[in-house]
Amino acid sequence: MKSIHSKQNATFSGLIIESFWLSQGAIVTFLGFVFTIIGFLFLPKELKIGLRFVIPMAMVAVYMILVMSFAAWSSFSHAFPVNPSLRYGLQPPLGLPNAVALLLFDPSPLYAHDSIVSLYFLENEFERLIGVGRVYNIQEDGKIQVLVMRDMGFGNEWQSLAQNDAIKMKGIRVKPTVPSYAMELSE
Repeated sequence: MKSIHSKQNATFSGLIIESFWLSQGAIVTFLGFVFTIIGFLFLPKELKIGLRFVIPMAMVAVYMILVMSFAAWSSFSHAFPVNPSLRYGLQPPLGLPNAVALLLFDPSPLYAHDSIVSLYFLENEFERLIGVGRVYNIQEDGKIQVLVMRDMGFGNEWQSLAQNDAIKMKGIRVKPTVPSYAMELSE
């Protein structure tokens, strides 16, 4: 199923409207009218009075269940955001001599300004801790600037990230937590 999540439908009403379109609301409404007309034309006269109200109410109920199911699915599927992808790398700012690199990641609600993060490199399906940093800035467009403050064995590879080496960039992962052993190393 395709989702059209954006700032426009980040509200409850936007989620309901998105669910209406994704659940093919026009088709369900049309089928409701067809069933209602069929009911009036082909049902015995003694059943028409009772079913005159039951068929439209059943169609509305079925449609509401369908829309709410789509809304619940859409909300649930976007409740657990994935880790952001690395977009760019730079040399660290001049005023921070101990910093290793400045990295720009896609937006994610998992990160807050000045929070501590860990960086990993994906090698043979294993994530290897390569650095510890902090969220340096969250831009207006939501992109996250991470300042890498400590190298954890990545060495000269930080230079290839600062030069935007596409192969290295694909392997970088950022997480909003830091393993306790990485924090103990700083003491």
